[in-house]
Amino acid sequence: MTWTDGNKVEQLHLRYLNPVERIADRGAQSFDLPLPSSAKEATIILTTRCGPNDVMDWSCWAMPEFK
Repeated sequence: MTWTDGNKVEQLHLRYLNPVERIADRGAQSFDLPLPSSAKEATIILTTRCGPNDVMDWSCWAMPEFK
């Protein structure tokens, strides 16, 4: 998860899920993190990527909330 206000880019969160080897990575995952303040409009970029194999290789972002 990357945040940018056009002047700077900040990585807010990075998590690699490995549901094949870590049972805790199976199912829905959640997290909370503070968002940087900005004097102008900012953008959050949510990115998912493929894992190293196709065994249980799935991920998605669903219903992100920003408060």
